[in-house]
Formats: sequence, C-alpha cells, structure tokens
Amino acid sequence: MSIAEKISAASRSGQLLPAAAENLSAWLASGLPAWASASIDELADQNAWEELNNRFYRYLEFGTGGMRGRTIGALAAKSELGVPSAEGTPEHAAIGSNMLNDFTLVRATIGLFRYTRRYLAQNLRFDVPKLVIAHDVRHFSRHFCELAASTWTQLGGAAFIFDGPRSTPQLSFSVRWLKAHAGVVITARSLSIHGKISGVAKRSTMARTVMPTKVGTWRRKFPKKARSTFQGSVEKEGLTVRQ
Repeated sequence: MSIAEKISAASRSGQLLPAAAENLSAWLASGLPAWASASIDELADQNAWEELNNRFYRYLEFGTGGMRGRTIGALAAKSELGVPSAEGTPEHAAIGSNMLNDFTLVRATIGLFRYTRRYLAQNLRFDVPKLVIAHDVRHFSRHFCELAASTWTQLGGAAFIFDGPRSTPQLSFSVRWLKAHAGVVITARSLSIHGKISGVAKRSTMARTVMPTKVGTWRRKFPKKARSTFQGSVEKEGLTVRQ
C-alpha cells in the first residue's frame, strides 16, 4: 500500500483528521526531500496517526509571542534523527505543517519579506528590505538563523546576522543601529528545547547602552541542505529566485 493510500484509508476510518489528511497529501505532492517523505511513511507504517494529526492538522500561525512550534516530534522518525550532532540535535527538524522546521520557517520568511516590501512601496520608499536576525543556543537555532538569512537575500533583501547567540534586547538595538526594517529572534520559552520566532519589540531598555558586536551582512551562498526547501517554497508562492 502506498503512502497516499495509507493516508486515504486512515482518513476514511477517522484516524486522521480531515485537515491533517489534506495537508499531508499537499506536502507529499509538493516534492519533498527523500528524508521528509521517508519520515511520513515511517510514521504511517507505525500507525502513529495521533502524531501525524498533531503535526499536520494546521499551519503554524503568528500569535502575540511570535510563531511557536515543536522542532522535534513527540515520536521522532529515524529519517529525521539521521546523524545527530555532538549536542544531540537531530539531523532534520521534524516534518509537519504545525512544526517549526525548514519548510515553515522559509514560508514565514517569505511572508515577512513580502509584507516589508509592500509596506515600503506603499510609503514610496524603494530601499532594499533589511532584516536583522538573532538566535539562542537551542536545537536548530543557528541553522534556522542562516536559513532565514539566506531566504531573505535570495528574495532580494539584505540580511544581517551575529557571529553567535545574542539576546533579544541586543537585536532590538541592532535593528535601529543598522536602520533595518525588521528583526527576528529565533528562541524558545523558558525550559523548552523547541523553537519560537518572534518579531522585534519597538522598545528596548538596553537600546541606548548596548552596542552591536560583529554584526555581519549575510552574503554566503544558499546552504545546500536548505536549497531544495527554499526553491519549493518560492515556486509555490509564485516568486522568482534572485540568482
């Protein structure tokens, strides 16, 4: 039985929510990397329908605290774990429209870029959209930071990242110092190993006292691991990739 047939059967039997089945089918039809398709197939073989429901019943949304989601599933597939890092980080963030992973992060970055560009155009400002990104030390934080920067620059903007973890107040100050249009911090709530993407607050108590340290413009080529993720998301959004 193919993965599509398994999903259809689980949906008919009520094991999969209609929204989860719809999102799963759409993701599988979009040309996922081999590890991602294998992860879904593996979970379906285990009849882990509750896990798949949690991962696919909706798309991550922005709330008052940013866009928050798990990066590692409650039940992780072997294809996601791959070869973990020395710190125990899986090779891939968990697949799912309701998870914080490469796919949902690229989707959010494209949305922020388009909003920023539209805002500038409406105000007759034709600056290159500028974004500053900070991150903490949790699983995937640096990878997500570089992926967001790469996505932003591929879309035609200018992205600035730090050479290591930085606090949210330092990011807030750096947005003003660099005269950027937006800022993003990749972090998590206290005692959580999972991720959250937050926008920069308009005020910071440290804004007048903390100087940015080694903020660099992101000019490196798009990471090989993320390239197919970005291309798929851009094509889905109907955008043109800037070479």
